[in-house]
Amino acid sequence: MKKTILAAMLVLGSLSGYSQGTFNFSNFSGPVDAPVAKGAGGPVNSTGYMAGIAWAQGVVADSSALSWIAGSETPFFGSDFPGYFFGNNINPNGTVNGPITLQVYYWNSAAPGGSSFATAKSAQGGEWGQSGLFQVTLGTSSLGTPADLVGLGPVQLQINAVPEPSTFALAGLGGAAMLIFRRRK
Repeated sequence: MKKTILAAMLVLGSLSGYSQGTFNFSNFSGPVDAPVAKGAGGPVNSTGYMAGIAWAQGVVADSSALSWIAGSETPFFGSDFPGYFFGNNINPNGTVNGPITLQVYYWNSAAPGGSSFATAKSAQGGEWGQSGLFQVTLGTSSLGTPADLVGLGPVQLQINAVPEPSTFALAGLGGAAMLIFRRRK
């Protein structure tokens, strides 16, 4: 009898941590269908693309108030399931319940400067994108399922412009002309 009660308590204890304060980090689960496209070229269908997420407690209107969730980075499925990723259930902080604000970040880790979202966003040829801010209400029930990212919409990645070789050639000629004119004076 004592073993049965102990087993029941362990099961309830493990379930209490299952959904309380967690969300499902996926762009295709439950009512969420938010594929990521590579510009006008259709859904992301190759490996190397990553997704990560930042959050803040409550309703926030400024993305600078969000904190990156360490370890949230997850890869896309590539050609097996184009435009989608399925990350782990995430608990941003063990005591969080109620509304939180989230923003999802996407980048191509195989593109120039793609080691992180920040470098992909600033590097020439980097591919990146980000969702708008959206709110999710985390459950207070220990027996429910993790919250889905309701409010996450489809996103198109941006590709940072890479100067054409002719641009570099013109800049070089302009620099040479300036040196020539400077020496004549």
